[in-house]
Amino acid sequence: MTRRPLAWLLALLPAAVGCHHFTQRHCDECFPRPIDQIPDQTKNCIHIFLIDHFDPFASSNLADVRRHLIRLGFGKVYYGYSHHVGDMMVELGTVAAEHPAARFVVIGSGAGADAARDLAAFGATIGTPVDVAIYLEPKSDEVWAETGGAGTTFTLRAADLVPPGPCPEDFKPVKESDVAMHPETLALIERELALIGMTIPPPGRPEVPRVFLVEPMPPPRDTKPHPRPLAPEWQFLRPRYPFAPSLPRQRPDIETLPMPRVVPDLPRPTELPPPGDWKATPGNGKR
Repeated sequence: MTRRPLAWLLALLPAAVGCHHFTQRHCDECFPRPIDQIPDQTKNCIHIFLIDHFDPFASSNLADVRRHLIRLGFGKVYYGYSHHVGDMMVELGTVAAEHPAARFVVIGSGAGADAARDLAAFGATIGTPVDVAIYLEPKSDEVWAETGGAGTTFTLRAADLVPPGPCPEDFKPVKESDVAMHPETLALIERELALIGMTIPPPGRPEVPRVFLVEPMPPPRDTKPHPRPLAPEWQFLRPRYPFAPSLPRQRPDIETLPMPRVVPDLPRPTELPPPGDWKATPGNGKR
């Protein structure tokens, strides 16, 4: 192979690899969700308790739900196992006593669903009912028709969920470990949290103190001024026309000018004849 074809081959090789190897993929459109409209102050009023069943492999993925909620802006998220329910009861009672406007949500997975139900019942006992209780794949086969101390109760099982994405005829059912992070489960949790956040009144706006760029002037004194009269050499400072007040107008029937006087020493004027009656008189220019 000569040098020229080899040079062309080496020059076109990066272009060919770039055209076939790199493909730009458009990102999915991000639509605003109701949970995004909740202010951060309102999200801090919602306390979420996640109770997982004791599993050294963390197969329920409930810890991923906690990370998802923190990513949404919920900072008061508690995570524990069934044997931590006693500590959660103490925390629930303490928060309810210190913050009467706090709202509570309980989510239990697997064997932790029984502990979550006990926590919701404890809240109703102390006069702080839990707003929402969500049970994910509870171990007991008992159907919990009653709310169990919570305002609203949801029970989600793997058999009731549809696999995400297109569903072919031979689709595989949802596993129990995928219930917590299933899109329908996350949508249910976000919807209930958004409904709770909409019922919380917005925080009051703090009053901002006024900041003066310059030092404010002192208030005027409550004393009446006593001006002294101007000295004669300063009388020119008095206001004059057009700044002085206008003179009063006189009535039109009052004559301001004196009557004309007749001088008696002047001769009386003589009357001249009409132009046609002129006659030759001495001194008129005719002879």
